[in-house]
This record gives sequence, structure tokens and C-alpha cells, in this order.
Amino acid sequence: MISIGCRAHDYGRASAQEMARRLQKDGWECGQIVVQKLCEGVSSLEAVTAQDCKTVYEAFADLGLATPLLGYYLQPQLPDRDARAEQLACFCRGLDNSLALKGAYVATETGDFPVDGPMSERRPLFENLVDFFCRAAEHAEQIGAKIAVEPAAHHTLGSPELVAELLDRVGSDTMHVVFDSVNLLTPDFLPEQAAYWRRCLDAFGRRIVVCHIKDGDYVEGRFAECRLGQGKVDYSTLFSWLAQQTHDIAVIREGTSPESGAAECAWLRAHIVR
Repeated sequence: MISIGCRAHDYGRASAQEMARRLQKDGWECGQIVVQKLCEGVSSLEAVTAQDCKTVYEAFADLGLATPLLGYYLQPQLPDRDARAEQLACFCRGLDNSLALKGAYVATETGDFPVDGPMSERRPLFENLVDFFCRAAEHAEQIGAKIAVEPAAHHTLGSPELVAELLDRVGSDTMHVVFDSVNLLTPDFLPEQAAYWRRCLDAFGRRIVVCHIKDGDYVEGRFAECRLGQGKVDYSTLFSWLAQQTHDIAVIREGTSPESGAAECAWLRAHIVR
């Protein structure tokens, strides 16, 4: 089943009850939860508790909204072993907290790395990712939690093939993917998007549980975002693929606003076959 939602904190910061009301009013069916950015009174990621997550879950569920993704965006690639262990401990707390959201996937990115950086420098950081996620997956398996890693061209996990290798080497059913097509898009791939999206879907499509959606174009080498449907991102391949899937996938608009939310929700509803 495909559900259509947004990143909740794009609507600002409020109580969980008020945020759920805002999202429901504009037609969204689910929300990505980053507790410390969403909830008043929560100062940092380290301060997030299971009770905070439970409060969000209950407020959203009361209005029929799902909470498929819990953001715990960390640095799992860090070269320093002790620093990486601290990141792992925080992520495992996120896995524990996710149970209060009734099994939301816990998402993280994989740390900045230049798009054209040499593989000789990327590979050691990638090996750190393998170690991090093997340990995180072991904890997730013990408690019944789920992980969703988000690749990006400008991060350590920067290609479809590296995503496939990570999933294969961790070898855990707890491992899934947040597919942000824009984050994997570079100017070189812009003219041939259909082929590139197929390459991504072939590499890890079976593990995609969330799709981040945004639009825009490269301007002087930097990606400039815009309203959905007004940029150069070609979603026809992804939306056709979504129509063929039988497992649950949340389509999350990333970067909307209270002013554009209702219109962008309607745009997604009109373009995604369910």
C-alpha cells in the first residue's frame, strides 16, 4: 500500500496534537517524525525519549495518520572508533524508541563525502558503515526494530552499487532503504534520469520502504529546490515502479510548507497510482 505524507517539521514546531491536525487538514496520510524538530519541549536528538515518541504516535493515530519513519540522522561512517561507538549507542536508542511508534523505520544518512572523491578514501569510510550497521542490525533483530538507510551522491553511501553491497554484507532483514532520488542525482545524470532511476531500483528497489520527493534543478552546480512539478526531476519511472509494488511504501514530500502543503499533497495524489 502506498501512503502519501510529508516531513512533519516542515510545518514548523508544535505539540504533537497540533502538528497532527495541521497535516490531516492538508490531506496528508502520514508524517516523517524528527522528534526534536517537531515537538515543543524536546531540545536535542539525545533528549528524545520513548514517551515523546509514544505521544506523537497517539496524537497522529487519533487522526488516522501513520508515522512510518523516525529520523535519527547521525554519522555512522566516522573514522574514530570511540566517536562511532557513541553514534551507534544513540542510534540504538532510536531503535528502542521506535517501538513506541509501533515499528517505524529508523532512518539515518551516512556522512558527507565528495561526489568525485577517490574510492581509496571512500572505501575505509564505507567499511565503517558496514561495521556500524552490522551492530545496529543485531540490536534491531533482538528487539524487533527496523532500519532505513538513506544514500546520497554526496555522502559515503554514494552510489546504487554501494547500497547493494552494504545490504548484502550486513545480511539482515531489518535493513531497508529511504530512496531520495534527488539526493542521488548529480548533474551528470540529469539528462538520462530514466536509466539512472532504473539502475537504482535494480540495485535496491526490493528494500525501499520510503521515497523522499522533492523537485528542482541544478543552477551553477547547486541543486535549487522548487514546488513539485515545476522542476527538472523526472518521476515517471519511480511512479510507474510504485504502481507495481505490493509492499507498504510511504511517499514523503520533503521540503513542503504550510503555504504549499495542500497543493503539493494534491499533486502527489494526482500523479501516484494506488
